[in-house]
Amino acid sequence: MDKKLTFRIAWGVFFLLGAILILLAALDVIPITLNPFALMAVVLLAAFAAYSAYKLFWFGVFFPIAISLSIIDAGTELSMNTTAHVAVYITALLLAIAFTVIFHKKGTWEVWHKPTPKK
Repeated sequence: MDKKLTFRIAWGVFFLLGAILILLAALDVIPITLNPFALMAVVLLAAFAAYSAYKLFWFGVFFPIAISLSIIDAGTELSMNTTAHVAVYITALLLAIAFTVIFHKKGTWEVWHKPTPKK
């Protein structure tokens, strides 16, 4: 099967399941306390994080997860304090840096650190 077709089908199924989840939550079939707009934002952030993981862009993985935690905290009774929110974002930053250093694509490191020409 063509790689682009598989990619399109996977994203189509992902957004279809997201739409069904939002509809079921709005109709109170499943007990989700987030409003539909916050749930839609979490679904879009999850899509962005999944695509970023596919492309090995780790800042695009960990920061949407941190933002989703903040959205879920605002819509539920988790009641994280300000220190916990700061800790989540600092953790996301440190994880993104660590994963970028460990799991980088071959050849992308030269964008930031160009080798010195040999004389």
